[in-house]
Amino acid sequence: MPLHFELSPGQQHDVTMAEALLEHASGAACIADSAYDSQAFVDAIEAKGMVPVIENHPNRKPPREVDRDTYSLRYKVERCFHSLKCACQSPNRF
Repeated sequence: MPLHFELSPGQQHDVTMAEALLEHASGAACIADSAYDSQAFVDAIEAKGMVPVIENHPNRKPPREVDRDTYSLRYKVERCFHSLKCACQSPNRF
C-alpha cells in the first residue's frame, strides 16, 4: 500500500512530482518506470541513500543496470492504481 501520494493535473508529466514524493520515501530502493528516468531524480534518490531501480528511458546513453527482480515489484503499485481507477469508474465495485 502506498504511504504517500500526490495528485497532479493529468497533463502534467510524472517526473515533476517525483522529488516531492521522494521527501516521504524511505527504504533501500526507489522503484519507478522510465517516465522517472532523469539524472536529477536519480541523483536525489542516491542522496537519500537509496538505490534507484528505474527502467532506462530509451534516450539514456549509456543505459544504467537495473535489478530486474526488484523492478518486478513495481507491479504491485500498478495494481493499486488500477484498483483506484476502477473504484472511481464504478463506485459500487467495492
